Amino acid sequence: MFDINELFSEVSASINTTDNTDAIWKEKLKFEAGKDYIVRLLPYAKEGKDGYKKTLYHYIRYSWQDQQGQWKNVLSPRTWGEQCPIQDYSKRVKYKGTPEEQADADERLSYREGAYANVYVLKDPTNPENEGKVKILDMGKKLYMIIKNALDGGLNDEWTEKAREFSGNKDIMVDVGRKVYDLTSNGINLVIRVRKNQYGLNSYETSSFSLSGADLGKTQDELDEILESCYDVTTIEPRLGFDELTKLFKETYLNITPTVDTPPTVINDKPTAPINDEPPVFANKPATPANQEVDTVGDVDDWFKKMKMNISSN
Repeated sequence: MFDINELFSEVSASINTTDNTDAIWKEKLKFEAGKDYIVRLLPYAKEGKDGYKKTLYHYIRYSWQDQQGQWKNVLSPRTWGEQCPIQDYSKRVKYKGTPEEQADADERLSYREGAYANVYVLKDPTNPENEGKVKILDMGKKLYMIIKNALDGGLNDEWTEKAREFSGNKDIMVDVGRKVYDLTSNGINLVIRVRKNQYGLNSYETSSFSLSGADLGKTQDELDEILESCYDVTTIEPRLGFDELTKLFKETYLNITPTVDTPPTVINDKPTAPINDEPPVFANKPATPANQEVDTVGDVDDWFKKMKMNISSN
């Protein structure tokens, strides 16, 4: 049995910091606009305290269209706290690129934030056979922020006020964050409401936590079995370092041919379900110092080398 207080501390800390298998991709939930889904967020308790940080895996992903029209989906090294050459390039284009480069980036390069989490499915109107099973929730930034807000205490005042009105007890204090991963009757469900936004994309901003149906009606043995069914969501996508990602990006996006033979890079070419809760945008935080000079478009290859030298010397 895991310690709910220890879990809460580890997950709360991990969301404020920054082997790929085919089978795990098949476990991701699929959503349709106009439908409501109900899940219970699950802690990753297989590895004890060391595994708690895998409970809510916040990622940053870049996607781009290669010269053959195929889309590449790659996690940014910023996901695990390292510098990302694609972020550096997108900043270069945004502030110093030619109009042609900027138009090309708007069409072929996108950036998204999201997170992976294990969930116990209570209601799935798209695939009812998922109900009563552990699945993977691939969420966009807005749904992630709803969960993070609850863990950070953003709902405590509102829920405390409602609890006091309902019970008449003015001394009640509600800590919503500690209920998010509680699988007992004291826990709460996440209601995922999928609606179309003004851009015609799926929006999850009306999703919320609910006490309704919080009691899963499971014995401790059954709850332990559910926890044992969780997936290591950090293995869903491969990690590429600065050099690997630079090489891949230069070859498939910039169409720059490498000068030496290097082993092929394995990336995620699988048709992932898009996270359509916001239009694509560039990263807002530049990884390059504001006063650093950047070469012209004809020297992109040399510029990447300078970026690598810059981070190596820091």
